[in-house]
Amino acid sequence: MTSPTAAIARYLSEVATLYRSGNAGEHRYRPALKRLFEHITTGLDVTSEPKHIAWGAPDFIVTKSGAPLGYVAAKALSVSLDHKSAKDRFDRYRQGLNNLIITNHLTFRLFVDGALAASATVARETKGGITPDNTGFPAFLELVDRFTKYSGATISNAEQLAKAAAEKAKLLAGIIKTALTDKAGDNTLSEQYAGFKKIFTHSVTVSEFADMYAQTLAQGFFAARLNQRDNRRFTRRIAARLIPRSNPFSRKFFNGIP
Repeated sequence: MTSPTAAIARYLSEVATLYRSGNAGEHRYRPALKRLFEHITTGLDVTSEPKHIAWGAPDFIVTKSGAPLGYVAAKALSVSLDHKSAKDRFDRYRQGLNNLIITNHLTFRLFVDGALAASATVARETKGGITPDNTGFPAFLELVDRFTKYSGATISNAEQLAKAAAEKAKLLAGIIKTALTDKAGDNTLSEQYAGFKKIFTHSVTVSEFADMYAQTLAQGFFAARLNQRDNRRFTRRIAARLIPRSNPFSRKFFNGIP
């Protein structure tokens, strides 16, 4: 069995080979990164290029017993994690994903509930190549260990649930606004916006629609979660069934979410 340290060294050897080729794009490094995580974790599934989620499309989703545990978002090797092109994307992810690793394949940062929890550098880009930094290996393994042991925040009462729902609704409204602005007329969300204007009011703006959409989602999830009486994993499909029948609009709305 390959030791964690040996797995990191092998990963960096693959990265160095790709780097020397001179034509390896961002996606070429991902298989090596996936293999690294698979070798140094146990009982977890690492899926590359998972289904697009509300906050974008992270490069990997890590699941445990079928349930999402965390996400990994990677940028091109030569791009600093503090560069604007990376920061804008990663800031959006860490606002919505509670257990997230961001990396440029050499430096890794772990964000837990939006805050930086750990950082490690396993190699540095030098003139003409990649130089491993063995002193960073222990910090990297500790970072991954913290990532895999994430259990999430416990919500124990309706007040905490309402606060969490409100925070997510605010973030989701911004995402919906961006989606409508960038892809107007080219997706189901845009069709819903057009239908809303046709049926209700032509004067509703993208921002107003985004706010209403996000608030409807948040209120529906809140009502559904309060009605859940078992320990099943809470999902959108379960939420749709748990929304009170006295609110047919929300029930139908949840079944039509893109």
